[in-house]
Amino acid sequence: MKLIFIALNEFKLLLRDRPAVLMMIAVPIAVITVTGFALGGIYGKSEAFVRIYLPIVDLDEGFVSKSLVETLQKDRTLEVEVTEYRKAAKLVRDENKAAAALIIPENFTADIISRKPVSLRLLTDPAKGLEVMTAKALITASAVKLASGTGSGGTGLGSVEIKGENLTGIKGNISSFDENVPGFSIMFIMFGVLLGFSEGIFRERDEDHTLKRLLVAPVTKFSILGGKLFARTVIGLVQMSALFVFGYFAFSISLGNSMPGMFLTILGVAFSASCIGLLISSLSHSREQARSLGTLTILTMAAMGGCWWPLFIEPKWMRNLSHVVMPAWAMDCFFDLMLRGKAVADILPPMGGLYLYGVIALLLGFYLSNRVLLRQL
Repeated sequence: MKLIFIALNEFKLLLRDRPAVLMMIAVPIAVITVTGFALGGIYGKSEAFVRIYLPIVDLDEGFVSKSLVETLQKDRTLEVEVTEYRKAAKLVRDENKAAAALIIPENFTADIISRKPVSLRLLTDPAKGLEVMTAKALITASAVKLASGTGSGGTGLGSVEIKGENLTGIKGNISSFDENVPGFSIMFIMFGVLLGFSEGIFRERDEDHTLKRLLVAPVTKFSILGGKLFARTVIGLVQMSALFVFGYFAFSISLGNSMPGMFLTILGVAFSASCIGLLISSLSHSREQARSLGTLTILTMAAMGGCWWPLFIEPKWMRNLSHVVMPAWAMDCFFDLMLRGKAVADILPPMGGLYLYGVIALLLGFYLSNRVLLRQL
């Protein structure tokens, strides 16, 4: 019977914290919903189907090259745009809007009719490795379809080779670790820093009463929260740096050509995560609420911001919303630095977005903490 009474008491304590009970249900529902929408395109949902932007430069303009373009245009996975070479290269190399651009060479039709081996050029941005692989596979499949005589006009083709031309990458072979280490590092830094900060506030307020003693001392509220914010930012900086060092030595990930850029980006992630932690703590009234709201925030941000998978597999509306969350700005910085070899001056817009995100969360967190959290002491 004592066991039953103890269990009932636990249930009563839990039910008193209704927001925490709500979050227990809301967190998995939110994660399931976001994940389902993000991966919907893979399973062929019509309005959310995966779309890969593919500029095509047809230097041949013969009937075989036009048949190839028409075949690619019919593939609903591809968003084909026929354009000129300079624009196609710019879309891949400078604007990073396209993962690849197909170049159909001159005399393509004549060589095909003569059954000579021909090569298609594929200008690529290896920082979008999965998109490049998918586009290349679809182009190869379309070429094989034509070669088998099932293309427009029933033309039987000779052998077709697709040669990739790296326009942006600084590393020959990009592995899954080059893309996964930044994403999962961001997520775990958020767990460590964000949850550590928000839960620490309630531990010191409700358990060891450290905050009460600090408020009695000649210390301002700004100094209390600022000191905690600084400490968590440094912890996050050290933790994330260690993860990248491990990735470099264990998996040979690229660290790019700009160590200052890497340092500033890692610092920006740690700073923003700490500021979000302050904001989460100011919106919560208990450790359980902070833990649930923090978990919901982290998992939603990780899913929407590209920490778990490339953004191109998400439906367009979700890609458009991706930069509402902090990880998307951080992933842009890491990919530009690590995989495209850019310098700090080249990534000022996404880095500015990363730090601005932290500043906004900081200001909101200080404002709400001063009015809500510390007044409860």
